[in-house]
Amino acid sequence: MHQLGIHSHHELMQLPAIDVRHWRQFFALEPAGFHVENQRLGHATATLVNFLARLKPEHRLTATDLFATPESLEADANPMPVSASESRALAMALKAAFKKPD
Repeated sequence: MHQLGIHSHHELMQLPAIDVRHWRQFFALEPAGFHVENQRLGHATATLVNFLARLKPEHRLTATDLFATPESLEADANPMPVSASESRALAMALKAAFKKPD
């Protein structure tokens, strides 16, 4: 409930029930929390990487490639990190994208 400026259970209990209901409805429409922030950051990061590395459409990254969602973690009981060769290929593409022309 930190989004409401409420820092303790006592403060939450002082909030009228109608206000709690309104806030719950609001957060159902406009989610908040670190999962949502991860997705937003993932979209921005993926866009930058795709643009700077000039990745082809079939190799472009998505937000969930960079930041796992709760749904993707539940679907994949054994999530594996990106392989070393995939990381190396991405690093080389980024390095090439930032290389100054001779």
